Amino acid sequence: MRALLPLLALALLTTTACRQVRVVPPAPLVAGIIPGCPATEAGAPSECSWRRAIWAAEVWEQGGVDVLIASGAAVHNRYIEAEVMKAALVALGVPEDRVVTETQALHTDENVSYSLDVADALGVHRLVGISEQGQATGVCQMALMWGWSCDPAPMKMKRVRQRLQSALPDVSVQPVPEERWQHWAERERALRRSRGQKPRPASATVYFQHFVVGIFGGTLDKPEPPQPEPTLLRAPGWANHLDGPRG
Repeated sequence: MRALLPLLALALLTTTACRQVRVVPPAPLVAGIIPGCPATEAGAPSECSWRRAIWAAEVWEQGGVDVLIASGAAVHNRYIEAEVMKAALVALGVPEDRVVTETQALHTDENVSYSLDVADALGVHRLVGISEQGQATGVCQMALMWGWSCDPAPMKMKRVRQRLQSALPDVSVQPVPEERWQHWAERERALRRSRGQKPRPASATVYFQHFVVGIFGGTLDKPEPPQPEPTLLRAPGWANHLDGPRG
């Protein structure tokens, strides 16, 4: 416990304000946020990607969400995690126009923060955190901190493992051109230098801060993406492509 005291003090000192209550749209549009996993070196979903895609597809099939937001950049290799997740979800039967990608996040807090911008533009009313149990809970704790209503949908591992043992669709995506790709650590250092920011603390420290600050009802600064989401800029009128909640 004594070793945690400095981290506890840091978390409390970095609390910026009491959390805000977001004004929500009237339509009850529900979006699921799915943090990405690294793809294989061939651009196919890894076991982690398949686990999350299988569970998200089941949440979709059960009517738990109206739209899915797959989040994650090309973090550890040249394949954009959100695009890999979307390809897996579509192959599992989720309608393509009900999966939106967020392609810039490098960490879980960014998965959440950047996806909130996408959800806001879609007119989403409420969120669902879709992942393994700890991460699904963490996604919603961060979303709540930033003024959103969110319910975790933690993965039922036994059911997902059974599905993993069956034949899975053949899925792959194209890589980011080599000249445009940087390893996440290099990309992050360059971005923070350009913003005059200090290096990011270790992720374990960041998430511990979120956990502690969330317990005390405070909020931390919301990470902002390097640029407007490119996926959305490529599709003018994208925010109107949904006709509301699924019928």
